[in-house]
Amino acid sequence: MTFLNAYLAGRGESPDPTFQEEDEAALVLFLLEARALRSTVGLTVPDDPETLDRLPAELLGPTHEADLEFVTVFFCYFYAKPDAYMRDMRQFRDYFVPRFRQDRAKQIQVAVGLRLRFFEATVADLREAESLDLFFDTTQIPSPVGASSFGPAGVR
Repeated sequence: MTFLNAYLAGRGESPDPTFQEEDEAALVLFLLEARALRSTVGLTVPDDPETLDRLPAELLGPTHEADLEFVTVFFCYFYAKPDAYMRDMRQFRDYFVPRFRQDRAKQIQVAVGLRLRFFEATVADLREAESLDLFFDTTQIPSPVGASSFGPAGVR
């Protein structure tokens, strides 16, 4: 079991079975390290999936516990969010989680897409967020196949 699934289970939350748990844990670890460093410069994802079984020692402690809570709430665990945020996060997760651990291009997209507010926001800010775009540049998420940028009856 990855550190993420253990953390969720310890707080009474069910992990999302949609994805490979190692890929989701790798993305959460990437975001957690970004929060801890207040930067994405030089971040890498571990090659060995067994390294995702527990958090690295430098990410243990009360400060990092708060960051882990932030990242899991960012991912829509623990609290319901407005519909627009939930829709954006579903697209974020559907695109970025699969193969995140091995896909350097996705890692770079996430690093580039994080907004300054992601590094400074609190869980309370997340709970009130109307849009994922406050924390992540959603233009980094490709539109789902078959999706259209047109509204009803072809109106933009």
